[in-house]
Amino acid sequence: MLLGRVTGPPQERFPEDAMVYLMTGLKCLIGVVFLLALCGKTLVRGGFGGFERSLRSLVVVPRAYVRPLAVLIVAGEAGVVLALAVPGRATAVAGFALAIALLLVFTAGLARALRSGAQTPCHCFGASTTPLGPHHLLRNLLLAVLALLGATITAVAAPDGHPAGALVAAAAGLVLGGLVAALDELLALFSPMTPERDEPGADMPYLTAAVVFVGALSALNLVLALAMVKRLREHSGLLTGRRGAPSAELEVGTRIAEFETVTEAGEPLTRASLADDLLVAFLSPGCAPCVEKLPAFVAHTRSLPGGRRGVLAVVVGEPREAAAFAAPLGPVAQVVIEEPNGALSRAFGVHSYPTLLRIGPDAEGRPVVTSNAVDLKRPTAMAA
Repeated sequence: MLLGRVTGPPQERFPEDAMVYLMTGLKCLIGVVFLLALCGKTLVRGGFGGFERSLRSLVVVPRAYVRPLAVLIVAGEAGVVLALAVPGRATAVAGFALAIALLLVFTAGLARALRSGAQTPCHCFGASTTPLGPHHLLRNLLLAVLALLGATITAVAAPDGHPAGALVAAAAGLVLGGLVAALDELLALFSPMTPERDEPGADMPYLTAAVVFVGALSALNLVLALAMVKRLREHSGLLTGRRGAPSAELEVGTRIAEFETVTEAGEPLTRASLADDLLVAFLSPGCAPCVEKLPAFVAHTRSLPGGRRGVLAVVVGEPREAAAFAAPLGPVAQVVIEEPNGALSRAFGVHSYPTLLRIGPDAEGRPVVTSNAVDLKRPTAMAA
């Protein structure tokens, strides 16, 4: 139940953020597919020649136009990669549009070749021994649909989103793009053995594909784990730093134990010397919500009728860092600086920050927690 109470604002942004993350993932997926296709034709020895020969064997255009068509396809793939890599909404939409056009051209050419009974291997990503099949058509059509979706989302999505979510989306897109590029090799892993595959070294491409597949999944798992850790830390900060949130450790009525300490002004402080209506804050300089709450806390305490005698600020941390953090608190509160598990932390039983409490006497006159949900944004009269 406690988790559900802090998810309201993030849920309001979920659809918008999801659109941004999907756009990022699709850009990476389409981009890496065309990048690997481009590299397979230009960087791998014999890649462009093999691609040109496959076009000639498919008889999709007259032989005189095979080389210009091959060059045009390579140039188009480079254009897609560049357009999707350059930041900007217009360039991304242009990259997706170019990808759709190329994919539809590829699909039309493959469909014509399959109808004519061609069995030439597809050299879309470099050297390959897998003959053309319906799965190549399905792959291209699916990529075209994803590119269309990416162009649509890019045109309407707000350029915002959490960096961790964008990182996960990008990693997922890169992994899926790599798997699409290795589709032939992955399918061959599950196909029956043939005499050709029984030759020495014939299975190396498939073993390579298997290693790439496992490595890609491991990388995605690592990115997801890191993103989850980061999200959990942020969620923990929301739980402790949200406005008017009850302390998870101290209940109303909790008695304060005996303690003795000295404030930064040199004043002795004990349980018996606590004011009848005391605002107590446990803060730490290493706590992001504490840093965010500090200005509001100082402004709130300036308006309290009891002055600094009615406020106790306990700053927990390394002495030098804590002293710098506590500087704005001196004029408005009694300030005690202590290391973790110090006298006041033990007496109050506080181990998380920020913790804001109100202390007052019980029926026997001993100080107890009277409120564990102090709202710094409420008027002073109400906060008391």
